[in-house]
Amino acid sequence: MKYLMILAIAAICGANAFASNETCYQLGRVDGGYSRTAELMCIEEQANGTYNIELKINEIGSETIIATFNNLNLLRSAKCMECNADLYGIANPSNSIFNEISILFNGTRNFGTKPMTESGTVSIGTNKFTYRSF
Repeated sequence: MKYLMILAIAAICGANAFASNETCYQLGRVDGGYSRTAELMCIEEQANGTYNIELKINEIGSETIIATFNNLNLLRSAKCMECNADLYGIANPSNSIFNEISILFNGTRNFGTKPMTESGTVSIGTNKFTYRSF
């Protein structure tokens, strides 16, 4: 009976973990590889249609949030299923200095793998990184 209760609790917690609209990508240097410590960019869609994007370090047993961008808009989306050219930023006001803070993807999706994988480059402002599915 204890075993069944543990399975039920694990199933509930697992369902809640996957109920989130969060997608995470591992970041790396353009001229190098990926760190053994997962350096992540996680994108979560909010109920109001905006996105929160977090940069974080995910170590075994702990997570450190480095930066958070809240209430970003999806300004442009990819026009093909195999590519990711999404652009996140602020939509209004147009004269804001914060319009310089944008997050632009240039990636490809591989549907031939199970699960689907994605990789490419992502620019955060003027900083460019490689990324891959995590």
